[in-house]
Amino acid sequence: MKNLYLILGCCIVLFSCKKEDQGAGHFDISVGFVYRDVNNVDLLDPNTVSIYKEADIDIYCLTNAGEKRRIYRANLDRPEMFKVEHQGNELGYVLTLGFGPDGDCYDQNNKATMYIRYKDGSEDTLVGEFNSDRGNGYTQLKKLWVNNKLEWSGYPASKLNLVLKK
Repeated sequence: MKNLYLILGCCIVLFSCKKEDQGAGHFDISVGFVYRDVNNVDLLDPNTVSIYKEADIDIYCLTNAGEKRRIYRANLDRPEMFKVEHQGNELGYVLTLGFGPDGDCYDQNNKATMYIRYKDGSEDTLVGEFNSDRGNGYTQLKKLWVNNKLEWSGYPASKLNLVLKK
Protein backbone atom coordinates (compact mmCIF):
# COMPACT_ATOMS: atom_id res chain seq x y z
CA MET A 1 0.00 0.00 0.00
CA LYS A 2 2.92 2.35 0.78
CA ASN A 3 4.38 1.69 -2.65
CA LEU A 4 1.05 2.51 -4.28
CA TYR A 5 0.94 5.90 -2.55
CA LEU A 6 4.56 6.53 -3.48
CA ILE A 7 3.95 5.70 -7.14
CA LEU A 8 0.72 7.70 -7.19
CA GLY A 9 2.51 10.71 -5.61
CA CYS A 10 5.33 10.54 -8.16
CA CYS A 11 2.85 10.36 -11.02
CA ILE A 12 0.96 13.39 -9.75
CA VAL A 13 4.18 15.41 -9.46
CA LEU A 14 5.45 14.37 -12.91
CA PHE A 15 2.22 14.99 -14.76
CA SER A 16 1.36 18.25 -13.01
CA CYS A 17 4.55 19.99 -14.19
CA LYS A 18 4.28 22.28 -17.17
CA LYS A 19 7.10 23.38 -19.39
CA GLU A 20 7.52 27.12 -18.93
CA ASP A 21 7.38 29.41 -21.93
CA GLN A 22 10.95 30.32 -22.76
CA GLY A 23 9.88 33.61 -24.33
CA ALA A 24 12.11 35.17 -26.92
CA GLY A 25 15.28 33.84 -25.31
CA HIS A 26 18.66 35.51 -25.53
CA PHE A 27 19.10 38.87 -27.21
CA ASP A 28 22.46 39.59 -28.80
CA ILE A 29 21.59 43.12 -29.81
CA SER A 30 23.63 46.08 -28.70
CA VAL A 31 24.11 48.98 -31.08
CA GLY A 32 26.59 51.79 -30.50
CA PHE A 33 26.33 55.26 -31.95
CA VAL A 34 29.30 57.61 -32.31
CA TYR A 35 28.23 61.23 -32.78
CA ARG A 36 30.49 63.48 -34.85
CA ASP A 37 30.11 66.91 -36.39
CA VAL A 38 31.43 67.92 -39.83
CA ASN A 39 34.87 68.56 -38.27
CA ASN A 40 34.90 65.05 -36.73
CA VAL A 41 34.50 66.45 -33.17
CA ASP A 42 33.05 63.95 -30.67
CA LEU A 43 29.64 65.38 -29.74
CA LEU A 44 29.27 63.05 -26.73
CA ASP A 45 32.60 63.96 -25.11
CA PRO A 46 31.86 65.80 -21.83
CA ASN A 47 35.32 67.42 -22.00
CA THR A 48 34.41 69.31 -25.18
CA VAL A 49 31.28 71.04 -26.43
CA SER A 50 29.30 67.82 -25.75
CA ILE A 51 26.10 68.73 -27.51
CA TYR A 52 24.46 65.44 -26.49
CA LYS A 53 24.41 64.78 -22.75
CA GLU A 54 23.19 61.45 -21.37
CA ALA A 55 20.62 63.19 -19.15
CA ASP A 56 19.11 64.91 -22.21
CA ILE A 57 18.39 61.72 -24.18
CA ASP A 58 15.34 59.45 -24.02
CA ILE A 59 14.60 56.21 -25.85
CA TYR A 60 11.14 55.49 -27.24
CA CYS A 61 9.64 52.58 -29.13
CA LEU A 62 6.74 52.32 -31.53
CA THR A 63 4.08 50.04 -30.06
CA ASN A 64 1.84 47.71 -32.01
CA ALA A 65 -0.93 50.27 -31.42
CA GLY A 66 1.11 52.86 -33.34
CA GLU A 67 2.01 54.97 -30.29
CA LYS A 68 5.44 56.10 -29.16
CA ARG A 69 6.20 54.82 -25.65
CA ARG A 70 9.19 55.92 -23.58
CA ILE A 71 11.28 52.94 -22.53
CA TYR A 72 12.11 53.01 -18.86
CA ARG A 73 12.61 49.95 -16.66
CA ALA A 74 13.04 51.04 -13.07
CA ASN A 75 14.21 47.57 -11.97
CA LEU A 76 17.38 47.69 -14.10
CA ASP A 77 20.78 49.27 -13.46
CA ARG A 78 20.31 51.28 -16.65
CA PRO A 79 16.53 51.89 -16.69
CA GLU A 80 16.83 54.19 -19.72
CA MET A 81 18.14 51.20 -21.77
CA PHE A 82 21.26 53.04 -22.99
CA LYS A 83 24.60 54.29 -21.72
CA VAL A 84 27.30 56.69 -22.84
CA GLU A 85 30.85 55.65 -22.14
CA HIS A 86 34.35 56.07 -23.49
CA GLN A 87 35.35 53.22 -25.84
CA GLY A 88 38.99 54.14 -26.43
CA ASN A 89 40.81 56.72 -28.50
CA GLU A 90 39.63 55.46 -31.88
CA LEU A 91 35.89 55.59 -31.17
CA GLY A 92 35.77 58.08 -28.32
CA TYR A 93 32.42 58.27 -26.54
CA VAL A 94 29.72 55.87 -27.69
CA LEU A 95 26.00 55.82 -26.95
CA THR A 96 25.24 52.11 -26.61
CA LEU A 97 21.61 51.14 -26.94
CA GLY A 98 20.03 47.84 -25.97
CA PHE A 99 18.08 47.52 -29.19
CA GLY A 100 15.50 44.86 -29.68
CA PRO A 101 11.96 43.61 -29.57
CA ASP A 102 10.37 44.82 -26.33
CA GLY A 103 6.95 43.41 -25.54
CA ASP A 104 4.42 45.35 -27.60
CA CYS A 105 7.21 47.18 -29.48
CA TYR A 106 7.59 44.43 -32.04
CA ASP A 107 5.54 43.96 -35.17
CA GLN A 108 4.46 40.87 -37.09
CA ASN A 109 7.23 41.36 -39.67
CA ASN A 110 10.02 40.76 -37.10
CA LYS A 111 10.76 44.49 -36.93
CA ALA A 112 11.09 46.91 -34.05
CA THR A 113 11.10 50.70 -34.32
CA MET A 114 12.89 52.79 -31.72
CA TYR A 115 13.59 56.49 -31.42
CA ILE A 116 16.48 58.34 -29.83
CA ARG A 117 14.95 61.65 -28.74
CA TYR A 118 17.13 64.60 -27.79
CA LYS A 119 16.45 67.54 -25.47
CA ASP A 120 15.87 69.92 -28.39
CA GLY A 121 12.98 67.70 -29.61
CA SER A 122 14.83 66.21 -32.58
CA GLU A 123 15.13 62.47 -32.88
CA ASP A 124 16.73 59.66 -34.83
CA THR A 125 14.53 56.79 -36.01
CA LEU A 126 15.89 53.25 -35.82
CA VAL A 127 14.20 50.28 -37.46
CA GLY A 128 15.65 46.87 -36.83
CA GLU A 129 14.76 43.63 -38.56
CA PHE A 130 15.37 40.47 -36.56
CA ASN A 131 15.81 36.82 -37.48
CA SER A 132 12.52 34.98 -37.95
CA ASP A 133 14.00 31.58 -37.06
CA ARG A 134 14.03 32.10 -33.31
CA GLY A 135 13.25 28.46 -32.58
CA ASN A 136 16.57 28.17 -30.81
CA GLY A 137 15.60 31.03 -28.47
CA TYR A 138 18.29 33.33 -29.85
CA THR A 139 17.28 36.68 -31.35
CA GLN A 140 19.71 38.55 -33.58
CA LEU A 141 19.58 41.78 -35.50
CA LYS A 142 19.74 41.23 -39.28
CA LYS A 143 19.30 44.76 -40.64
CA LEU A 144 19.27 48.24 -39.20
CA TRP A 145 17.87 51.40 -40.77
CA VAL A 146 18.74 54.79 -39.30
CA ASN A 147 16.49 57.64 -40.44
CA ASN A 148 15.15 55.50 -43.33
CA LYS A 149 18.63 54.62 -44.62
CA LEU A 150 19.89 51.03 -44.42
CA GLU A 151 23.06 51.38 -42.34
CA TRP A 152 23.86 47.78 -41.54
CA SER A 153 23.03 44.27 -42.73
CA GLY A 154 24.47 40.92 -41.64
CA TYR A 155 25.43 38.82 -38.63
CA PRO A 156 26.50 39.21 -35.86
CA ALA A 157 25.57 42.64 -34.55
CA SER A 158 26.81 42.17 -30.99
CA LYS A 159 29.49 44.89 -31.30
CA LEU A 160 27.96 47.15 -33.94
CA ASN A 161 29.06 50.81 -33.84
CA LEU A 162 27.71 53.36 -36.32
CA VAL A 163 28.87 56.94 -36.82
CA LEU A 164 26.10 59.56 -36.95
CA LYS A 165 27.11 62.91 -38.45
CA LYS A 166 25.25 65.86 -36.96
